[in-house]
Amino acid sequence: MLKRLLHRDIVLEHLLKSHDISVLSHTGPLGTRFSFPTIGWIMDFQYKYLPDYFTKDELPIIDKNYETNCAECTRLIFSSNAAKSLNLQQ
Repeated sequence: MLKRLLHRDIVLEHLLKSHDISVLSHTGPLGTRFSFPTIGWIMDFQYKYLPDYFTKDELPIIDKNYETNCAECTRLIFSSNAAKSLNLQQ
C-alpha cells in the first residue's frame, strides 16, 4: 500500500541501504521516485523485425515495457547483438 501511495518502494530502499547497495541492474523500472539509480535491460528488437514469432497480444506489452524502461530507468543496457545478427533476407 505504501508503494502505491508514495510511488516508491521504501522497504526495498531500506534493504538496499542496509546492504550498501548503491545501484540496481536488470531490474526494470521501479518508479520515478525510487531513490536508487536503476539500469534497465532491453534485450533486443526481434519483436519488431520478426513479429510472427510473437503473439498479437505480446507485441504491445513488449513496447510498453521498453517505453517504461526508457522513461523510468536511470540508464539502459542494450543487448543488440541478437537484433544486429538477424539475417532478415532469409
